[in-house]
Amino acid sequence: MRVWSWMVFVAGLTAALLGAPERVRADDAAQARFHHQRATQSYVAGRYDAALEEFFAVQRLAPSPGTLFNIARCFERLGRAEETYLFYAEYLASDDDDDRLRESAEAVLARLAPRVARIRVVTEPPGAAVYVDQQDRGRYGLAPTVVAVAPGARAITAELEGYRPVRAEVQAVRGQEQVVELTLERVLGRLTVNGPAEGVYRLLDAEGETVAEAALGQPVTAPPERYVLVVQADGHRPWRSIAEVEADAAREVQATPQRLPPPSGAVTVTANRSGALVRLDDEEVGFAPLALTAVPVGEYRLSVSYDGVRPWEGQLIVNANEQAWVTTTLTPPPSTRRSPLSYVFAGIGAGALVAGSVFAVLARNRRNRWENERDAFADPVTLTNLRNETETFNLTADVLMVGGGVSFGVGLLLFFLTEERQDEAASAEISRAPR
Repeated sequence: MRVWSWMVFVAGLTAALLGAPERVRADDAAQARFHHQRATQSYVAGRYDAALEEFFAVQRLAPSPGTLFNIARCFERLGRAEETYLFYAEYLASDDDDDRLRESAEAVLARLAPRVARIRVVTEPPGAAVYVDQQDRGRYGLAPTVVAVAPGARAITAELEGYRPVRAEVQAVRGQEQVVELTLERVLGRLTVNGPAEGVYRLLDAEGETVAEAALGQPVTAPPERYVLVVQADGHRPWRSIAEVEADAAREVQATPQRLPPPSGAVTVTANRSGALVRLDDEEVGFAPLALTAVPVGEYRLSVSYDGVRPWEGQLIVNANEQAWVTTTLTPPPSTRRSPLSYVFAGIGAGALVAGSVFAVLARNRRNRWENERDAFADPVTLTNLRNETETFNLTADVLMVGGGVSFGVGLLLFFLTEERQDEAASAEISRAPR
């Protein structure tokens, strides 16, 4: 039996070295090896108290399941049943896969079970540090765990960061295992974030996870900590800050996000008259072609005007994040057109009437000379010439007067029959596309 115990102990010493964390600092590892050597020497010499002190130093510097086993073995040699049970149980709760050591620890626990009072401590949430009676004696592991204590009244305390400590009284009985279930209350603080408009806010932890969320003006509860505060308020840019939640305290934070510009769209106005004046709701905004890049969303009265032509006016709706193109066609004012032939015939007729009047005057003058020459018994040849000229001039005058009257009449008739009224209203085409 003694040989078997020695082999188990040597295996435990080996496990203590092999089970040290890989990331132990070089100086800690050196110190751990130093204390491990001294612990081995003290144990071999039978100085178990000294060995315990050295093994505890090793466990602080380089924790490992093997060292837990060695500590339990030292307590076993000292005959301290409660501590022996505690450290063997803690060893078995580790991830060490040495079958020989685990078999040995289980055998010792089975042997000690009738001799010690056991308390199984279960906490919600798990992971709380367990203390028995006075906390200065150190913790008895992390819940859920089984602690071995001396019989009698015992105070079990559970502590977990972020929770209020909870304490329970229990009567420990030798050879029995009792279960103590403890529920820890979370320590919380209260925070209210106010903003300039309706919206929501979120508290983010160091990993960027949302811890709490509420509408602006509504409080949230969260563990005491510093959080990233993200605020989203209507009509404002997202706002971030740092907010601290204090334990059992209520705080208010005023968010000051920057206001967003009002929703707007873009409008481009073109016209068939370069330089046409553009107005929005009777306000002059520029000359076509014109590009307006930030027109507030809404309904407007748009007008485009240019001297000498008919203006266009109509309704324009500007939508958020939309480009509107307004293409206007301005038209001349109302006018009347007639066939050019009416003026041609009228002009010819008027010219013929004038010419006819001239020949009528010439014919009268020739007749007057003929009459005067006849009374003076002029030469017959002269009288014949004068009479012929008078007749020629009279005929020409008659032809011109008749033709001129007809031509003028035709022109006058065409003037009224070919009348055309031109009255085309100005127009516009509006097209849209997302901006």
